[in-house]
Amino acid sequence: MAHEGDRKGRNILSFFKPKVGIAKSNTPSSSNVGTSIPNEEPPSKSQRVEFDDTNLERDPGLRIPIWQHPINQRDEVRRAYIKAGPYQPNLLEYPRSKSGGPTSPHNNAVQSIEGLRNVARHIDKVINAQSAEEIQKNRLRLKATIESVRWLSLQACAFRGHDESPDSKNRGNLIEMIKLMGKLNVEINDVVLEKAPKNAKYTSPTIQKEILHILANKIVHVTDTTALTLKKEISDVLARYNLNIENMRGQGYDGASNMRGAWNGLQALFLRDSPSAYYVHCFAHRLQLALVAAAENELQDAQAIEIERTVTTAERVTGRGANQIGTLHRAGTTRWSSHFNSICSLIDMYGATIKVLENMGGGRNF
Repeated sequence: MAHEGDRKGRNILSFFKPKVGIAKSNTPSSSNVGTSIPNEEPPSKSQRVEFDDTNLERDPGLRIPIWQHPINQRDEVRRAYIKAGPYQPNLLEYPRSKSGGPTSPHNNAVQSIEGLRNVARHIDKVINAQSAEEIQKNRLRLKATIESVRWLSLQACAFRGHDESPDSKNRGNLIEMIKLMGKLNVEINDVVLEKAPKNAKYTSPTIQKEILHILANKIVHVTDTTALTLKKEISDVLARYNLNIENMRGQGYDGASNMRGAWNGLQALFLRDSPSAYYVHCFAHRLQLALVAAAENELQDAQAIEIERTVTTAERVTGRGANQIGTLHRAGTTRWSSHFNSICSLIDMYGATIKVLENMGGGRNF
């Protein structure tokens, strides 16, 4: 009874007090104070011992805990055990235990390690995994919403309605427009509104505002095309997307003077703010110039061959100053009379133009 009373009177601090016998045995004697301790150099931090997983003990009853391994090798030890997989000792007779049930900690640990080893079953992979059919449906659903937003914004119509519930007779202009698209197209009808996933309907007010904002800022209008104005507008667009001008590593424009000017051009202004933003003539524009020059030379050669053939077969009247080799005329933007000259030059050079187009198209007829 007295022993039981002492046990009840203990508190948590009594478990952490050192015992008298152990404390005396562990205290060093005074005779050991003068003993010399060999000078051992501490291991260098730069030295790294290579871990050999071939000698790793896999038996759970014989292997040491991971925390007893060197701190620099614990992660490698964990990876080695995960790579090796579960270990089953080979015994003649396996004793019965309570750790083999379906919901036992052992089976839960086995399922966890199998899930960790199978990357394809990770939750982020499963959530983000989408088939090609699902991607096509999402794009079609989003395209229907974008076209509806585009049409309503151009017509200055309201997007939302007073009651947008599925039982409402008038769910608002946007949803009614999408319903109309679904009635006219079976593929759209199978992926929009109630037939769409709840997390990808693309009809919420937030999505509507985001699409409208993208459409409004798709083209940036400028008052003039001077280098300073273009630099200001481009800087505003970069700042809108939290892009720092100092991190620019390249520029690409056409060959206009306001773009490539060495002193006051757009590339020179950006180069002052970011010395690493080297200017390169736009590859698309360079390709266009090369193709135009090549096509012009080939067109003249084809026209010369066509004129020679028609003169030889008496299909063309000869004379002084006639049958000159020319080029196609570009139609002017504001002068409607230039369209007549362009059509006339195309008619005169129709045969040569067809030959050039066939050669550029790889022999295919257009």
